[in-house]
Formats: sequence, structure tokens, C-alpha cells
Amino acid sequence: SAEADVSLLYIACSVMDERPDFNEVLLRHRSYVVRPWRPADRDTATDVVKSCLSEYGLEFERHQTDKDVVDVEEHYWTNKRGEMWVTEEVETGKVIGTAGYYEIQRGSNAVEIRKMYILPHARGKGLGRAILKRMERRIKERGYDEIYIETATVLKEACQLYQSAGYAKSDGQETPRCDVLMKKSVADVIV
Repeated sequence: SAEADVSLLYIACSVMDERPDFNEVLLRHRSYVVRPWRPADRDTATDVVKSCLSEYGLEFERHQTDKDVVDVEEHYWTNKRGEMWVTEEVETGKVIGTAGYYEIQRGSNAVEIRKMYILPHARGKGLGRAILKRMERRIKERGYDEIYIETATVLKEACQLYQSAGYAKSDGQETPRCDVLMKKSVADVIV
């Protein structure tokens, strides 16, 4: 039930000693709003990721690479001190994108940006770049030193976005579906 999801969320967030403000607006961009993921977003956010992966011939891996979008509480809040966001169309309230980050053991005081997907009809409007910049600022505000992104070369637009935002290719990707690892120093993030 929705009440059980919210209770679980508060328990998960209390481990971090903070509770997300479900009504917080993280970013407004044209006719879109980016806000924190809510338990009620679980299915629609999962569908966005599935749809985007399918578009590029990649499989959704519910119990492996993509388990974090299915179990946000476990992977972003309880254990890894991160955030998961969704992007909504203001007019329809429909979730059309996802993006998140969480702490990782790689590098120095590092996070990994994860699940940054936008449905095709909302691309090409600067939304991905705006979300990436906002997420980088949030990461910097929280005191991290490095940002990593694992992706796949088949996601050409994403790779181009990350490179144009100052991410450099690195070695050591860990996710089987991904063949590219990129890294950026938080010191290079412009606030």
C-alpha cells in the first residue's frame, strides 16, 4: 500500500538522519519539473528505464544492473546515501525521466550518477544537460570529491552529453552492460 511505502521510506531515511521533501522542486525546465522520487513512482520510473533501454537494444536487468530503480529505498537511501529523482511533464503529471546518484567505494569520496534516462519525446530540449548540472551542484553541496558514470557506447547522445560536460573516460567499469566509465572531479563543477 502507499502508506506502507511511505512508512518504509521514513524508516529508510531515518538511517540517513534526513527525510526527503516529496514536494521539493529540484529543477524547472520549460514544461518539465524534476522532483524527488516517491514510492508511488516505482512502476512508472521502472517503465521509463525499460523503454529507454529497449530503444537501444539493451535489456532491463531487474535483479542485476537495474535493481536500484526497482528498490530505490535500499539502493539510494538506506545504504548508499544518495538521491533518486524523476522528471514530470507539468501539463500531464506524467513521469518522463529518471536520474539518481549514490555513494560508491571507488575513487575518493565518490558517487556514481545512475539511471539518467529521458523518454524520446522530451529529448533535444536541454533537459538532460539541465538535470546533469543540477545533480552535479547537489553532489557538490553534499561534499563529495568525485563523480563517476558508467554507460554504454550505444547510448551515443548520453556519452556526448557527459563528455561535453567535462567527464573524461577512465578505466575499470564494473557493470557488465556498460563499456564506458567516465569521471569528473567535483572541483570542476561550476555552481
